[in-house]
Amino acid sequence: MKIFFFLIVALFLTTSVTFADETVFDQAMSLYRMGDYKGAIKHLQEYVEEKPDPYAYYLLGYAFYKIK
Repeated sequence: MKIFFFLIVALFLTTSVTFADETVFDQAMSLYRMGDYKGAIKHLQEYVEEKPDPYAYYLLGYAFYKIK
């Protein structure tokens, strides 16, 4: 029973961290789609510091391109 409890707690902790990262990315994507490239850049920079994702770097570069 204790092992089951610890597995559930571990699963909850790992998913909450994953959702926290995705929330920053989701916010960046929402701003990006609305054309708020400066806001998207802020969120994308925060996201890539924690998780170096090639797609996020691409979007970051393109957002910089769009604001010139």
